[in-house]
Amino acid sequence: KAADAASASAHPKPEPAAAHVLGPQYPAVIKLNGHNGTGPVPPPDYRPFQAVPKIYLCSRTHSQLHQLVRELKRTPYRPKYTILGSRKQYCPIKKTDDECNELTKDKLQKPTETKCGFYNKKASLMGELERAKVWDMEDLGNAVAETQGCSFFTMKDLHKSAELILCPYNYIFDTNIRNALEIKLHNAAVVIDEGHNIEDVCREGASMEVSAEDVAAAAAELKEVKGYFHDAGPAQLLLEKLSTWLA
Repeated sequence: KAADAASASAHPKPEPAAAHVLGPQYPAVIKLNGHNGTGPVPPPDYRPFQAVPKIYLCSRTHSQLHQLVRELKRTPYRPKYTILGSRKQYCPIKKTDDECNELTKDKLQKPTETKCGFYNKKASLMGELERAKVWDMEDLGNAVAETQGCSFFTMKDLHKSAELILCPYNYIFDTNIRNALEIKLHNAAVVIDEGHNIEDVCREGASMEVSAEDVAAAAAELKEVKGYFHDAGPAQLLLEKLSTWLA
Protein backbone atom coordinates (compact mmCIF):
# COMPACT_ATOMS: atom_id res chain seq x y z
CA LYS A 1 0.00 0.00 0.00
CA ALA A 2 2.87 2.36 0.82
CA ALA A 3 4.34 1.62 -2.60
CA ASP A 4 0.99 2.28 -4.29
CA ALA A 5 0.67 5.63 -2.48
CA ALA A 6 4.16 6.65 -3.47
CA SER A 7 3.47 5.70 -7.07
CA ALA A 8 0.22 7.70 -7.08
CA SER A 9 1.93 10.79 -5.71
CA ALA A 10 4.70 10.51 -8.23
CA HIS A 11 2.33 10.04 -11.13
CA PRO A 12 -0.90 11.98 -10.31
CA LYS A 13 -3.88 11.50 -12.58
CA PRO A 14 -4.43 14.51 -14.89
CA GLU A 15 -7.58 16.47 -14.03
CA PRO A 16 -10.08 16.95 -16.86
CA ALA A 17 -9.74 20.19 -18.83
CA ALA A 18 -12.21 22.98 -18.07
CA ALA A 19 -13.51 22.79 -21.58
CA HIS A 20 -14.42 19.14 -21.02
CA VAL A 21 -16.19 19.90 -17.76
CA LEU A 22 -18.08 23.00 -18.87
CA GLY A 23 -18.59 21.98 -22.43
CA PRO A 24 -17.13 23.30 -25.66
CA GLN A 25 -19.34 26.38 -25.58
CA TYR A 26 -17.18 27.86 -22.79
CA PRO A 27 -13.75 28.93 -24.05
CA ALA A 28 -10.74 28.25 -21.90
CA VAL A 29 -9.79 31.97 -22.02
CA ILE A 30 -12.42 34.44 -20.79
CA LYS A 31 -12.34 37.78 -22.62
CA LEU A 32 -13.05 40.97 -20.71
CA ASN A 33 -14.04 43.93 -22.90
CA GLY A 34 -12.13 42.40 -25.78
CA HIS A 35 -9.13 41.46 -23.59
CA ASN A 36 -7.38 38.27 -24.75
CA GLY A 37 -6.21 37.17 -21.30
CA THR A 38 -2.61 38.35 -21.63
CA GLY A 39 -1.09 41.55 -20.35
CA PRO A 40 -2.72 44.11 -18.06
CA VAL A 41 -6.51 44.04 -17.80
CA PRO A 42 -8.09 47.26 -19.14
CA PRO A 43 -10.27 49.33 -16.80
CA PRO A 44 -13.98 48.54 -16.77
CA ASP A 45 -16.27 50.42 -19.13
CA TYR A 46 -18.23 52.81 -16.89
CA ARG A 47 -21.28 54.61 -18.28
CA PRO A 48 -22.54 57.87 -16.78
CA PHE A 49 -25.94 57.90 -15.13
CA GLN A 50 -28.78 59.06 -17.33
CA ALA A 51 -30.45 62.34 -16.35
CA VAL A 52 -33.91 62.18 -14.83
CA PRO A 53 -36.41 62.99 -17.62
CA LYS A 54 -38.41 66.18 -17.47
CA ILE A 55 -42.17 65.76 -17.17
CA TYR A 56 -44.33 68.05 -19.30
CA LEU A 57 -47.91 68.24 -18.03
CA CYS A 58 -50.06 69.90 -20.67
CA SER A 59 -53.60 71.20 -20.55
CA ARG A 60 -55.77 73.26 -22.87
CA THR A 61 -56.04 76.44 -20.79
CA HIS A 62 -54.08 78.16 -18.05
CA SER A 63 -57.08 77.99 -15.73
CA GLN A 64 -56.86 74.20 -15.91
CA LEU A 65 -53.14 74.38 -15.17
CA HIS A 66 -53.88 76.51 -12.12
CA GLN A 67 -56.26 73.81 -10.87
CA LEU A 68 -53.53 71.20 -11.33
CA VAL A 69 -51.11 73.29 -9.28
CA ARG A 70 -53.65 73.65 -6.48
CA GLU A 71 -53.97 69.87 -6.42
CA LEU A 72 -50.17 69.60 -6.34
CA LYS A 73 -50.09 71.68 -3.16
CA ARG A 74 -52.27 69.06 -1.46
CA THR A 75 -49.73 66.27 -2.07
CA PRO A 76 -46.37 65.60 -0.39
CA TYR A 77 -44.70 65.77 -3.81
CA ARG A 78 -42.29 68.73 -3.98
CA PRO A 79 -40.67 68.82 -7.43
CA LYS A 80 -38.91 71.75 -9.02
CA TYR A 81 -41.50 73.10 -11.41
CA THR A 82 -42.60 76.01 -13.54
CA ILE A 83 -45.75 77.15 -15.31
CA LEU A 84 -44.94 78.45 -18.78
CA GLY A 85 -47.03 81.26 -20.16
CA SER A 86 -46.97 84.21 -22.52
CA ARG A 87 -45.62 87.68 -21.86
CA LYS A 88 -49.17 88.98 -22.19
CA GLN A 89 -50.22 86.80 -19.28
CA TYR A 90 -47.22 87.24 -17.00
CA CYS A 91 -45.75 90.72 -17.57
CA PRO A 92 -46.36 92.73 -14.36
CA ILE A 93 -46.47 96.03 -16.27
CA LYS A 94 -48.39 94.70 -19.31
CA LYS A 95 -45.78 95.49 -21.94
CA THR A 96 -46.00 94.19 -25.50
CA ASP A 97 -43.30 91.97 -26.99
CA ASP A 98 -41.67 94.90 -28.78
CA GLU A 99 -41.78 97.14 -25.70
CA CYS A 100 -40.30 94.40 -23.52
CA ASN A 101 -37.52 93.69 -26.01
CA GLU A 102 -36.65 97.39 -26.07
CA LEU A 103 -36.56 97.65 -22.26
CA THR A 104 -34.45 94.53 -21.84
CA LYS A 105 -32.20 94.78 -24.91
CA ASP A 106 -29.12 95.05 -22.66
CA LYS A 107 -30.02 92.05 -20.48
CA LEU A 108 -27.06 89.95 -21.62
CA GLN A 109 -24.47 92.62 -20.89
CA LYS A 110 -26.22 94.14 -17.84
CA PRO A 111 -28.63 91.55 -16.40
CA THR A 112 -29.47 93.69 -13.35
CA GLU A 113 -29.27 97.12 -14.98
CA THR A 114 -31.80 97.04 -17.81
CA LYS A 115 -34.49 99.66 -18.29
CA CYS A 116 -37.04 97.26 -16.75
CA GLY A 117 -36.92 97.25 -12.97
CA PHE A 118 -38.98 94.06 -12.77
CA TYR A 119 -36.52 92.19 -14.99
CA ASN A 120 -33.63 93.40 -12.85
CA LYS A 121 -35.21 91.77 -9.77
CA LYS A 122 -36.25 88.45 -11.26
CA ALA A 123 -33.56 86.65 -9.24
CA SER A 124 -35.29 87.76 -6.04
CA LEU A 125 -38.59 86.33 -7.27
CA MET A 126 -36.93 83.05 -8.23
CA GLY A 127 -35.33 82.77 -4.80
CA GLU A 128 -38.69 83.36 -3.13
CA LEU A 129 -40.36 80.60 -5.17
CA GLU A 130 -37.51 78.17 -4.53
CA ARG A 131 -37.78 78.78 -0.78
CA ALA A 132 -41.54 78.20 -0.92
CA LYS A 133 -40.96 74.88 -2.81
CA VAL A 134 -44.65 74.64 -3.73
CA TRP A 135 -46.79 77.58 -4.88
CA ASP A 136 -49.85 78.34 -6.98
CA MET A 137 -50.79 81.37 -9.07
CA GLU A 138 -52.07 83.29 -6.05
CA ASP A 139 -48.76 82.71 -4.27
CA LEU A 140 -46.92 83.78 -7.42
CA GLY A 141 -48.88 87.03 -7.58
CA ASN A 142 -48.09 87.78 -3.94
CA ALA A 143 -44.41 87.03 -4.50
CA VAL A 144 -44.31 89.35 -7.54
CA ALA A 145 -45.88 92.15 -5.49
CA GLU A 146 -43.37 91.60 -2.69
CA THR A 147 -40.17 91.22 -4.72
CA GLN A 148 -41.10 93.39 -7.76
CA GLY A 149 -39.64 90.65 -9.95
CA CYS A 150 -40.73 89.66 -13.46
CA SER A 151 -42.79 86.48 -13.47
CA PHE A 152 -42.47 86.00 -17.25
CA PHE A 153 -38.68 85.71 -17.29
CA THR A 154 -38.66 83.89 -13.94
CA MET A 155 -40.86 81.11 -15.34
CA LYS A 156 -38.52 80.81 -18.32
CA ASP A 157 -35.47 80.60 -16.03
CA LEU A 158 -37.13 78.00 -13.81
CA HIS A 159 -37.74 75.86 -16.89
CA LYS A 160 -34.00 75.19 -17.20
CA SER A 161 -33.82 73.19 -13.96
CA ALA A 162 -37.47 72.19 -13.56
CA GLU A 163 -38.43 68.54 -13.13
CA LEU A 164 -42.10 69.26 -13.83
CA ILE A 165 -43.22 71.76 -16.46
CA LEU A 166 -46.86 72.78 -16.75
CA CYS A 167 -47.83 74.40 -20.03
CA PRO A 168 -50.65 74.72 -22.56
CA TYR A 169 -50.88 72.25 -25.45
CA ASN A 170 -49.44 74.60 -28.05
CA TYR A 171 -46.15 74.89 -26.16
CA ILE A 172 -45.55 71.24 -27.08
CA PHE A 173 -47.19 70.98 -30.51
CA ASP A 174 -46.14 74.34 -31.98
CA THR A 175 -42.58 74.09 -33.32
CA ASN A 176 -42.00 77.86 -33.18
CA ILE A 177 -42.91 78.06 -29.49
CA ARG A 178 -40.81 75.00 -28.67
CA ASN A 179 -37.78 76.49 -30.37
CA ALA A 180 -38.28 79.92 -28.79
CA LEU A 181 -38.42 78.43 -25.28
CA GLU A 182 -35.80 75.74 -26.00
CA ILE A 183 -38.19 72.94 -25.08
CA LYS A 184 -36.41 69.63 -25.68
CA LEU A 185 -38.68 66.60 -25.74
CA HIS A 186 -35.94 63.98 -26.17
CA ASN A 187 -36.19 61.52 -23.25
CA ALA A 188 -38.98 63.65 -21.75
CA ALA A 189 -42.31 62.37 -20.46
CA VAL A 190 -45.31 64.24 -21.87
CA VAL A 191 -48.65 63.96 -20.06
CA ILE A 192 -51.69 65.30 -21.93
CA ASP A 193 -54.71 66.33 -19.88
CA GLU A 194 -57.98 65.84 -21.79
CA GLY A 195 -56.21 64.34 -24.78
CA HIS A 196 -59.36 64.39 -26.94
CA ASN A 197 -58.60 68.09 -27.59
CA ILE A 198 -55.27 67.35 -29.30
CA GLU A 199 -56.79 67.04 -32.76
CA ASP A 200 -58.29 70.54 -32.59
CA VAL A 201 -55.04 72.00 -31.25
CA CYS A 202 -52.98 70.43 -34.05
CA ARG A 203 -55.47 71.69 -36.63
CA GLU A 204 -55.28 75.21 -35.23
CA GLY A 205 -51.48 75.08 -35.15
CA ALA A 206 -51.33 74.17 -38.85
CA SER A 207 -53.94 76.74 -39.88
CA MET A 208 -53.92 80.46 -40.55
CA GLU A 209 -56.53 83.15 -41.13
CA VAL A 210 -56.54 84.98 -44.46
CA SER A 211 -59.05 87.69 -45.31
CA ALA A 212 -60.90 87.96 -48.62
CA GLU A 213 -58.98 91.17 -49.31
CA ASP A 214 -55.67 89.34 -48.91
CA VAL A 215 -56.78 86.65 -51.39
CA ALA A 216 -57.83 89.27 -53.96
CA ALA A 217 -54.56 91.17 -53.53
CA ALA A 218 -52.51 88.00 -53.98
CA ALA A 219 -54.44 87.13 -57.16
CA ALA A 220 -53.73 90.62 -58.55
CA GLU A 221 -50.01 90.30 -57.82
CA LEU A 222 -49.86 86.90 -59.49
CA LYS A 223 -51.55 88.34 -62.56
CA GLU A 224 -48.76 90.92 -62.87
CA VAL A 225 -45.95 88.38 -62.66
CA LYS A 226 -47.45 85.40 -64.53
CA GLY A 227 -45.57 86.46 -67.66
CA TYR A 228 -42.31 85.82 -65.84
CA PHE A 229 -43.22 82.74 -63.80
CA HIS A 230 -44.87 79.77 -65.47
CA ASP A 231 -46.60 78.53 -62.28
CA ALA A 232 -48.12 81.92 -61.46
CA GLY A 233 -50.97 81.54 -63.96
CA PRO A 234 -52.66 78.46 -62.39
CA ALA A 235 -52.20 79.95 -58.93
CA GLN A 236 -53.82 83.20 -60.09
CA LEU A 237 -56.86 81.35 -61.45
CA LEU A 238 -57.21 79.40 -58.21
CA LEU A 239 -57.10 82.53 -56.04
CA GLU A 240 -59.51 84.39 -58.33
CA LYS A 241 -62.05 81.57 -58.03
CA LEU A 242 -61.52 81.50 -54.27
CA SER A 243 -61.93 85.29 -54.07
CA THR A 244 -65.19 85.07 -56.05
CA TRP A 245 -66.46 82.32 -53.76
CA LEU A 246 -65.62 84.36 -50.65
CA ALA A 247 -67.27 87.53 -51.97
